[in-house]
Amino acid sequence: MKKLLFLLILLGLIFSLFPLSAENAGSIDLLITGLKNDQGEVDIALYNSPQGFPLDYAKAVKTARVPIKNNEATVNFAGLPEGTYAISLFHDDNLNHQFPYNFWGKPLKGYGFSDNPPKQKQAIDFSQAQFQLGSDPLNLEIKMIYW
Repeated sequence: MKKLLFLLILLGLIFSLFPLSAENAGSIDLLITGLKNDQGEVDIALYNSPQGFPLDYAKAVKTARVPIKNNEATVNFAGLPEGTYAISLFHDDNLNHQFPYNFWGKPLKGYGFSDNPPKQKQAIDFSQAQFQLGSDPLNLEIKMIYW
C-alpha cells in the first residue's frame, strides 16, 4: 500500500512539473473580411515555418476550406502548440482549388495573409506574415486583397 501511495505521489509530481501539451495548446479564431462576394469558399493554410509558405498547402500544419457568408468567413484552429505561425489564404470563387496568375504575374483571385501586409508586386515571405501564438486564444482578422 505504501508503494502504491508513493508511486501515485511521484506520478502526480512528474505530471505537475511537465504538463501535457494540451494544457499549453493555443487556438486561433480567424475572421476573413472584404470578400468580393459569397461565391465559392476560402482556402486557408496555417504554417509554422517558412517551408512551403505561402502556396504549398501540403507543408501547412493545418488547412481549411470554409464557406462565405455576407462577404466574410470564419475558421477556428485549435490544439496548436505555442510558437510562430503565418497564414495564407485565397478566395476560391470557382471551387477549383487553384491560385492562378495572369501573364504579368498578378493574381486572378483574391488573397490574404496574417498580419495583413500591404499589396506588393513580389511574393510575401513568412516573416512578413508571421505572428506569435501562446496558450491564450488569439483573434485575428485578415482583409482580402484583390488586384
